[in-house]
Amino acid sequence: MRDANSLKHAQNMRKSMPEPEARMWNELRATRFRAIKFRRQKVIGKFIADFAANEPKLVIELDGDTHAGSENYDVMRTGYLEEQGYAVVRFSNSDVMSNMEGVLHRLGVIIDRMTPPPQPPPLKVRGHSMTRLSNAFAKPHPALVCFLTAGDGETAANLDALVEGGADVIELGMPFTDPMADGPAIQAANLRSLGNGTTTHDVFALAFEFRERHKDVPLVLMGYANPMLRRGAEWFGSQCAAAGVDGVICVDIPPEEDDALGPELRSFGVAPIRLATPTTDDNRLPAVVEGSQGFLYYVAVAGITGMQQAAIESIEANVSRIKKATEIPVAVGFGVRTPQQAAEIARVADGVVVGSALVDLVAEHGTAAPAKLRELTSALSQAMRTAR
Repeated sequence: MRDANSLKHAQNMRKSMPEPEARMWNELRATRFRAIKFRRQKVIGKFIADFAANEPKLVIELDGDTHAGSENYDVMRTGYLEEQGYAVVRFSNSDVMSNMEGVLHRLGVIIDRMTPPPQPPPLKVRGHSMTRLSNAFAKPHPALVCFLTAGDGETAANLDALVEGGADVIELGMPFTDPMADGPAIQAANLRSLGNGTTTHDVFALAFEFRERHKDVPLVLMGYANPMLRRGAEWFGSQCAAAGVDGVICVDIPPEEDDALGPELRSFGVAPIRLATPTTDDNRLPAVVEGSQGFLYYVAVAGITGMQQAAIESIEANVSRIKKATEIPVAVGFGVRTPQQAAEIARVADGVVVGSALVDLVAEHGTAAPAKLRELTSALSQAMRTAR
């Protein structure tokens, strides 16, 4: 609640703004930045924010002499504003005076991340997810499933390169702070993505834009329960459907505990794709395959991604055992890095998943990664097409 003293103090502050605040205000007001209505010296509860907007709920604070030596106060102030639902971004007075272009660019990036992805056309226009996945595995050759982490490098261009190289299914990793099932390469990709500020909204925006460019290529999200369920299973399922996502692999929800995400995904026409491992025995296998759609992901090694590939005899035996328990396709991953390895697995499985080898190329080549990704994907695809 605003009190009379705070309102009066805010009015006085508006009359005698320091030069950096005056300059920032002129930029926000003159350009009507991103069509957002900011207010200066806005009273929010017991504090006065330098600049604030309600749509989106954003506070801009300029730090200078006024707050020098008051770090604890700033922490308390920021905490209170965040409790009220505001995102708080801080700029220094010196940045505003010497690098306004950089300040406005950073502010624009933050606002973009706060804005939900554009609303797509009605779902029926986008096609049923099961159709795309079914078509991918109905081709005369095993499906090549290619993984990259969202927000690591130039994701859109890298995904396009995978499709151009011959990927049949795209697997897009949702960055997470504790990717326990992933090896060093994908863990590092997660850290790079999070360092770039990638959010769940960014992942859905990438998915939506991918679907606009590639109408018929299946897109699967892979990640962990925390970001998927943060806003509820229904919200996540609806966003997947709206963005044109075909399936979801949640690494850390066992089928016995999947009483929320799986049912919601299915209700929105999105396939819950489950994982089986060498330790999935015949007693547990029925629980794994029940409710799984699209394809079943067989993890060929009992460990983290990027590990050495398992012996082909072991892979063949386990794939055969799984296929006796389900009619959906079985794709094999973890440890596949070369066309020769992919071809060997393609002889016994319905699909081959390649991840760490592709993620390594993004890390090594940066903006030049698309050409390298296209080259490796093409070699993998050609090897698999002639494997049988």
